[in-house]
Amino acid sequence: PLYKDYKPPPKDLIQIPKPILYLIMAALVVVAVAYAIVGHLIKDLMLDI
Repeated sequence: PLYKDYKPPPKDLIQIPKPILYLIMAALVVVAVAYAIVGHLIKDLMLDI
């Protein structure tokens, strides 16, 4: 079959330690939440002005 020569790509292509990965994910969540809050506040301010 065609799958004979297929080798799955190595999972450890990019070596990132788990704690750093979790820190990056946490930072992304924080940024997303802050962006949502700030965007909401700015929308309210624009309506008030």
